[in-house]
Amino acid sequence: MPSNKRINGGKAVVGLHSAFFDGSMFSELERHLAPCSIDAPTYRGQNGVRKGEQPITLQLLAEDFVAYIESTYRGVPLRFIGSSMGAFVGILAATARPELFDSLVLVGTTHQPEANPGGHEGLIKKLRCGRGAEVAPLIAGAMFGASTLKGQPELVDRWSAEFNNAGSEMIDTVLAIQSRPDMRAAFSSIRAPVLVLAGTEDKIRPPRDSASMAVDRPGTLFSCIADAGHTPIVEQPSLVARIVLGWWRSMDTSG
Repeated sequence: MPSNKRINGGKAVVGLHSAFFDGSMFSELERHLAPCSIDAPTYRGQNGVRKGEQPITLQLLAEDFVAYIESTYRGVPLRFIGSSMGAFVGILAATARPELFDSLVLVGTTHQPEANPGGHEGLIKKLRCGRGAEVAPLIAGAMFGASTLKGQPELVDRWSAEFNNAGSEMIDTVLAIQSRPDMRAAFSSIRAPVLVLAGTEDKIRPPRDSASMAVDRPGTLFSCIADAGHTPIVEQPSLVARIVLGWWRSMDTSG
């Protein structure tokens, strides 16, 4: 998981990105979190990183992430921010190694298994055929809310250019998300404080799915991000930063 070591006031802030994005999805959020910086590694099988011999699963990616944290931060408390797939990986990592995590911000996610396991077949077929020009609008339409698609065309175009490069190398990642395990028990066992954020216009993970995480795990905080779809970190970074900073400060004060 190549990236850079960054420690802020004795704590590391590490983000894991959504599928089809890369660590730069945290760039604007980082600017609004200043002077905090975000270490944003990527995953095997994405963004030019070798897949390796093993089939990609979320559990394998969580093991990679734990190994990265241990080797990079060596006991420094971790403030984690995970978007979509990154949140899934974070839940599994925090379950396996709870002592590594100071807190978790989970965005555009759920702890439930995939409601429609066959729902990605059209995307997988296009990825297999290398139809990047057809894949890009499909991904953009799923990732971004209606407000972003209409009101932030430069942002949509910037990421659509990245989505246009998606090919068959992403199939294993999509399958890993599609076949992910039921994480309700794992999520309930997390010891660190958790904040869950959902875009009000999220079509992939409707806010009600994210809100159920706060019901099933007492103490979990939940907040909706207006005018955002599946990627509030990209679509509304200033609002996300304001909520996250307020939450971190409240924990620092109470602690």
